[in-house]
Amino acid sequence: MHHFWEINELIIETFAFLEPGDLFHCAQVSKRLSVHALDSLYRELEGLYNVLSILSPINPPRYPRADQDEETIASTDDYTFAKKSLSEDDWLRFQHYAQRVHQLDCDWMGNGYNIPLITRDLQSVTLPDCGLFPNLKSLRWTGHHLPAFENLRIGLSVSLRELMLQAASPVIFDRLPEVLQCCPELESVTLLLDYPQSHTADELPTFEDDKVFMMVTSLPKLKELHLDPALVSAETLTSISRKPSLMSLIIASCPALPRKIPLPPLPACPLVESDNYPALRELCLSLPPGSQKVPESYAGCPISSLLVDASGPSTDNLSNLLQDFRQFRNLRHLVIIFSFDQTSTDEQDAVEDDTILSDDAEQSLTFDMLRPLLSLSLVVFEASTSPFFLLDREIEEMARCWPDLESLCLCTPQADFSEGTEPEKIMPISSLEIFGRHFRNLKNLRLYVDATVVPPLSEDVTERHVFDCLLQLDLRGSKVEKPCDVALYLAEILPQKCELVKYDGWTYEFFVDDMDYGWEDETARDVWDEIGILFTGMQTFKLKVLHRLWSRVSSPKE
Repeated sequence: MHHFWEINELIIETFAFLEPGDLFHCAQVSKRLSVHALDSLYRELEGLYNVLSILSPINPPRYPRADQDEETIASTDDYTFAKKSLSEDDWLRFQHYAQRVHQLDCDWMGNGYNIPLITRDLQSVTLPDCGLFPNLKSLRWTGHHLPAFENLRIGLSVSLRELMLQAASPVIFDRLPEVLQCCPELESVTLLLDYPQSHTADELPTFEDDKVFMMVTSLPKLKELHLDPALVSAETLTSISRKPSLMSLIIASCPALPRKIPLPPLPACPLVESDNYPALRELCLSLPPGSQKVPESYAGCPISSLLVDASGPSTDNLSNLLQDFRQFRNLRHLVIIFSFDQTSTDEQDAVEDDTILSDDAEQSLTFDMLRPLLSLSLVVFEASTSPFFLLDREIEEMARCWPDLESLCLCTPQADFSEGTEPEKIMPISSLEIFGRHFRNLKNLRLYVDATVVPPLSEDVTERHVFDCLLQLDLRGSKVEKPCDVALYLAEILPQKCELVKYDGWTYEFFVDDMDYGWEDETARDVWDEIGILFTGMQTFKLKVLHRLWSRVSSPKE
């Protein structure tokens, strides 16, 4: 006989899904439904992916407040669970729907729960050998609740392919190895540290290289590995990267990279062959302070995708770093994050600001700096740095060297629009036509432009069409005088399916008819947002005009 309170505690500690509300009432009703009716309910109602919601009726547990200490928690009535028995029928229902769970996201810090510390004898719960969720493929676990993670292995299956864990260092170093032993099929592992707000730089965990190395090497099918830099030293990373099955190595503290770089297939005849690195094709890492080169240990890798975060006030030679990238002859995707940390303390104000401005001016990318990269066959090039200025002839030369380029970003996504901070040289908006005529495969483009002077409109709307397959255009800049003219110009030169990227990451989906826009007292950011709305309406009007012209051309002459 399974005791319901034990199963209930286990699931809630592990997944923390159930919330009061309509979903809970659906769970109360579901006990009286047949299995076939539950199947229909599961398919029809959004949110019923939660296995607990379609189990027998249960009382949502009440958790103690976050500000209560352990003595208060132990004496409060909130620290109790209803001890209801789980019947055989309930257990069968749970197993029936647990087989459908393929992905679980367990965000302890994001869902507002405060999980109490519970101790119990888990051996009294008889669970199937395949785990609570036999078909679970992906698990994302964030938070630092240690007792709950200790019991995580009970719910995992041997078929787990992807594990993302963000937890305190004791959980990773002491508890994770036992969990990994239950999951020999893991192909993707992400291990990030969960830093409490009280932590300082002096309290970071020390390297425990042996444990990390043993965990990684114990997974025979591991293909993707994402590690927090504080978990492992550079020497151990060199050994880990030699793992024959490893294809992707990411060394970064952020839980999500700016964009997942795709892994293209290996060429039939690799330009670089190395017995030490037979599989590593994606490398994402943050360069340590003072470093201006990618570590030599990766020189022999057949890397096709490279993301390098070279941010920091101590990196002062971007030209040398770009030349260093030439060693990766298979490189197809290159993303460079190069921006200074401009956060200053209260004690460092004016002097530090002047230094940052002067350093930033020195670190602006130039076309001459990029020349070493023109020998590579790039498909993606993104440089998150100060706005990039290119002459028309330089754009043409870049297009000749990178004919297959699909994504080009030449400024940071967080471009500054404050007055007086614009770079001295800004590409005019007319440069878009040069990009469109020469980069025939371009699908994504991000530029910092000067829209003060807008090229005149063409007399025939069919004459000006310079981009073949552009899907997204992300324009930045603070010099805009006539937004309507800008929107009309963009509607002329961009293809029908192209969208302007809005600054919150969404694209425009509004149709704009005759509306009176007042452009006074608006920031440059607001102006570009409004341009995007106008552009959508004008693009729709342009499409109607083109259809009318095409119908005239295709109609038989009388």
